[in-house]
Amino acid sequence: MLEIENNQPSELMSIPNEQIDIEFYNDSRTITNENYSVYFTKPEQLLDIFTEMEEKSLPLVEKSQYTSELLDSIHSTIKNTISEQNHEVEQLKIKVNQLEESIKQEIEREISCQNILTQCKNEKNDPLIEQIKNTIEILYKNHIISDDMGISTIHMLQTIENKIKSLLNIIEHMDSSAVMEAEKFRENSIRTIERQEKIRQEKVINELRHKKTLLRTSAPPYPKV
Repeated sequence: MLEIENNQPSELMSIPNEQIDIEFYNDSRTITNENYSVYFTKPEQLLDIFTEMEEKSLPLVEKSQYTSELLDSIHSTIKNTISEQNHEVEQLKIKVNQLEESIKQEIEREISCQNILTQCKNEKNDPLIEQIKNTIEILYKNHIISDDMGISTIHMLQTIENKIKSLLNIIEHMDSSAVMEAEKFRENSIRTIERQEKIRQEKVINELRHKKTLLRTSAPPYPKV
């Protein structure tokens, strides 16, 4: 047994290396030929396959680029929309604040008007109010209607206001030179009236001074103590 085992390596060692390589190559070639077949028979086949793959991938690349551009456009649109909405929200907040402030002012005006109305009701016999009413009645009688005095003071004021608006509308359509002449005439009339009023007041003051002087001169002398 020992001799046989010792002889086997010696037999392997006795085989030349070239023979071993040739046998291994032949065996592997035999296996390859049996299990596989050559796919490429021409050099151009590989190039054709690459060309076909490139042609198939080109639409995918173009579609990917289009999708990327579309996404960028959508992102930009969303960003602009958000910015516009934020701006609109800020403007609406400003308008809401303005409306709230206007409502607050109107409430304050309503309270003030109610207080004035209450005060007027409590002061029906106020001399100032009576004087204003008398002035309005005189103005209405002299410049609107002289014999219609059975209406309220507020209605008189409304009628006077409408008359003034009508006159202003007529003045706007008049010749500017005629308006200037009328304005000059009015100013001269006002100055004349003011001078006459000043003279009248000075005359009244002088008369009062003269009366005081007469009273002092006609009074009996005070007895000396």
